[in-house]
Amino acid sequence: MQSLMSHLLLAFSLALPGHASAADMPLPGDTRLLPLAPKLAAGWLLDKLPSADCDLLLDPKGNPWPVCGGHFVVAPFYGRMFTLNDKLDSAAWLENGAAVAAAGEDLLLLPLGDELKGKAAKGMETLKLKRLAKLPLEKARLARAGADSFYLYGRDRKTGTTQVFAMKLDGNRWKPAFVTATKASVSGVAGDGKVTFLAVGRKVLRVEGDSVTTFYTHPADDISGLAYSAGAGLLFYSTGYSVGYAAEGRGGDFLLSPSPSVKTGGGKLCVLLAGGKGVLRIEGISSLNDKAAAGVSK
Repeated sequence: MQSLMSHLLLAFSLALPGHASAADMPLPGDTRLLPLAPKLAAGWLLDKLPSADCDLLLDPKGNPWPVCGGHFVVAPFYGRMFTLNDKLDSAAWLENGAAVAAAGEDLLLLPLGDELKGKAAKGMETLKLKRLAKLPLEKARLARAGADSFYLYGRDRKTGTTQVFAMKLDGNRWKPAFVTATKASVSGVAGDGKVTFLAVGRKVLRVEGDSVTTFYTHPADDISGLAYSAGAGLLFYSTGYSVGYAAEGRGGDFLLSPSPSVKTGGGKLCVLLAGGKGVLRIEGISSLNDKAAAGVSK
């Protein structure tokens, strides 16, 4: 275990933005920007990851925190690395600083911001998790929903449907608000807690109150994930081959890459590349609000 920790720390120390080759390092050969929006630019936020099985959290400032193997959380911009006793299945970091996670049947509080206030220990640190509640859904996933709320979605044990809730902090307790339920498989949820977007096959559904409408349909591929930027007022999606955006009556792919994952936080849009290749930051996303510059497709 100690050798694994040392390997991860050493590998990630080379992935920090100050690494000599990072600034001039080209994009991987299987990744390229498309001419949909000429004002977009892609640059490295992290030019490698500790392992191929890393997910990504973005803190309220938009800094990356890879979660690797479900048991390790890395803070490369702070020079810290934490080990967890529970294996995380999904996590979300809210704009108010709270970070929550799903682990098996438990909803957990991740004290990540609090840990940075303390003095760093040498080597690997153990992150003490707080159990908040039992999760009512199977295979539960979490996603940021607003400044102080998050989405909880997964399979209902009784009906077998996928249910979506918006969870908001009410005093010291998380209060669920039912959003929608569907028999279809949901591959991603995003929004601001008032308007919610669901990825179902090639479609993005828009849910507001009792209204459920088709917001966007990808012309070729199933949508694998969603991320919403309140600042830009835009919804971003990933497929097995691309990253793109969706707005009212328009949208399309702007980045080709195999099995990417799209994330937003701190007003930033980031793309997690598959296989531990690194994390890209996409600049110029506000230009996608310009219909003439961004192109129009349905």
